[in-house]
Amino acid sequence: MFSLTEEPENELSIASILARRYQNKVDTSSGNFDEKIPVDPYDYQKRKTVAIGGIGGYNPVAVIMDASEIPSGALVPDNTDLSGFRQSFFELMNHNDLTPVIIHRKYSDCTPDKFMIIAAAEISPLLIDGLGDGIWLEAEGILPEIIERAAYNILQATRSRITKTEYIACPSCGRTLYDIQETLKNIRERTSHLKNLKIAVMGCIVNGPGEMADADYGYVGASKGKITLYKKKEIIKKNIPQSEAVEALIALIKESGDWEEK
Repeated sequence: MFSLTEEPENELSIASILARRYQNKVDTSSGNFDEKIPVDPYDYQKRKTVAIGGIGGYNPVAVIMDASEIPSGALVPDNTDLSGFRQSFFELMNHNDLTPVIIHRKYSDCTPDKFMIIAAAEISPLLIDGLGDGIWLEAEGILPEIIERAAYNILQATRSRITKTEYIACPSCGRTLYDIQETLKNIRERTSHLKNLKIAVMGCIVNGPGEMADADYGYVGASKGKITLYKKKEIIKKNIPQSEAVEALIALIKESGDWEEK
């Protein structure tokens, strides 16, 4: 399930791409994996590996753009589907093999949007389970800068590697009493250089505080024309006029010592 902050009809194109991708999907896994599954879906643990050439160990998950960047000794499984990748990881873990692994996928006949959506859908589940020390994406006809941006966005979304400001925004609904899309755009323009922060922009107090529970700062609609600001889960300022709220958010970030000049 997913939601966009934009108009709900914009979700249709993304849903259509995903539906077509999996409509005729056949399970191509070997089906003979009898060993224990060494991943607990309720308790995140990064797979333990040794460091080889800056990949694995305590290094951040790497983005690989060319085979020459892969250090000798790292594994690049020759799998064509993601169930095969998962099985390879499980076999390594059950045999206490600490070799770092690069997740490698090739895509063809894709528009940039389709490539980014499918790559995210395929790679993210592995990273969410703590599997993978690097990702190497290839896509025919797609500019390298788009491929690289997609790779870093996947790492950001899965909390595998934070390289930019992260924003959480709810889908607009009848409870949203301000222009959340325009407000989010404004906040992005003012704060996108703050690399290690998570900022939530929520339409109302009904679901907002719960959905933004792990955000560093929250901008939440309190009532018509009024905004409440949060730091972590704590309410800092209530019922600020919307016309002043973005500046108040910036001031709060500065007062808290999290502001950096561009």
